[in-house]
Amino acid sequence: MENKKEIVNFDIKLPKANVIFLLDVSGSMMGERINCLNEAMEKALSELKERSIKTGENIYVRVIKFSTYVEWVIGDEKNGVYIHDIHSWKKLKAGGTTNTADAINECTKALKLEHMTIGDKKPVVILFTDGASLDSYATKLAIDKLKTVYGENFEKKIIRIAIGIDDYDKKELEYFASIGNYYTCNGAYENVPLVLNTDNPYEIAKNVVGAVSSDIFRSIPCSYCETDESNVDDDIPVVVEVIPNSTEEW
Repeated sequence: MENKKEIVNFDIKLPKANVIFLLDVSGSMMGERINCLNEAMEKALSELKERSIKTGENIYVRVIKFSTYVEWVIGDEKNGVYIHDIHSWKKLKAGGTTNTADAINECTKALKLEHMTIGDKKPVVILFTDGASLDSYATKLAIDKLKTVYGENFEKKIIRIAIGIDDYDKKELEYFASIGNYYTCNGAYENVPLVLNTDNPYEIAKNVVGAVSSDIFRSIPCSYCETDESNVDDDIPVVVEVIPNSTEEW
């Protein structure tokens, strides 16, 4: 029997959602860490596709991997790839140094207004790393450029999430991240950098979808409560919403 291809109707008038992943594939990511990253990306892409089917949202994805060198894995500086045109995730391997600065600079090029469409949702940038960058000063300069890529154009802001695994550089990721609120089953945290410390691919995927689904993060369920609680960490944060801070360098 011939399989019928599912037909999805999309409203071309809906704003485009742009998401860019910056993935650390340096040598320290070998083993369980790179496995976590690959599984998280598979789940995130699947969740984004489901979100698009349900809502008709036009989601475009770019992915940069970085170690000693920076490379586009999905999309490029000028264009993201429509979520329904991404049919599989090719697993990444780890090796090399942690050139975070060049990855962020490459991301900033892609976020320039000439590569965006009027009416697009706020771009979402997700940095996934397990350690300090090779050159902390260069990384700080790169983050400053990313935060101010739109200058005084406050119609365009960037939602920035940092996902840290194990011995990540907390100060560096906090400097990168947007300010917002998140909560766990044990309590809420308000007006803090959106730095998630988790090696749970399911939670990473849920937070990605929460970020992309709105100009701010909408309240989403504490999803890991619906799973086998014996296998998850009660301190895993779930992002709720972005609250702009007067000190935020946007």
